[in-house]
Amino acid sequence: MKLSKRELGLLVLLLVFAVGALYYTQFYTPMSKQLTDLASKSQNLTIQITDAKSRISKIPDVESQINELENEFDNLKEKFLDGWDEPVLMVYLEDLIGDLAEKTTIYFDRNSPDKLYNSGTIRISLNTSYQNFKSVISKLENGLLYNVPSSVSLDYSDDSDKSLKADLILKFYTLNEPDPFKDDYEFMKGQYGKENIFR
Repeated sequence: MKLSKRELGLLVLLLVFAVGALYYTQFYTPMSKQLTDLASKSQNLTIQITDAKSRISKIPDVESQINELENEFDNLKEKFLDGWDEPVLMVYLEDLIGDLAEKTTIYFDRNSPDKLYNSGTIRISLNTSYQNFKSVISKLENGLLYNVPSSVSLDYSDDSDKSLKADLILKFYTLNEPDPFKDDYEFMKGQYGKENIFR
C-alpha cells in the first residue's frame, strides 16, 4: 500500500506530536518538578546556612556572657552559707551589729529547700537610734553573707537615746550541697573518752 504525500506528512506530524507528548510527560514534567524541588531545598539550605553563620558569630558573645555569669555565681557563692548553722549566724550578726543596737530577741526559721539552694529566715528585734539603724542596714547590705530583708518594722518614740525599736526579718541562703556537719563530730569518734557526748 502506497501512502500519498499528504498522508505521509500527516503521519510524520502525528509521530512528531507523539514523540513530543512522550518527552513532555515522561521527561520534561518530572525533571521540571525535580528542579523546582531542588531549587526549594537549595533556598531552605541557604536560609539554614545563613542562620547557622549568624548563630556561630554569636558564640563568642554567649561564651563571654556564660563566663561572666559563672564568675558572678562564684562570687555570690562565697557569700552563701555552707550549711544552715544558727551559731555561725548568731556570731555573724553579733560581730556585724556590735554596739550599734541592743538585741532583744532573735528567732530562726529554716525554710523548705528549693532546687538549687536552701534558705532560712532570722527575725531580730533591736533597740537603737535612727543613725545606728542606718549603719546596721548598710552593714547588712555590704556584709560577708548574702541576705535579703523581707520585712522591716519600725517603732519610734522620743523618750530615750535608743528610741527606735526595729523588727527585721532577714533571709539567708545556703547552696544545696551535702551537709558539712552530718554526724561527723570529733566526739562521735571517741576522741573525748565518750562515744556520744550526750550520754
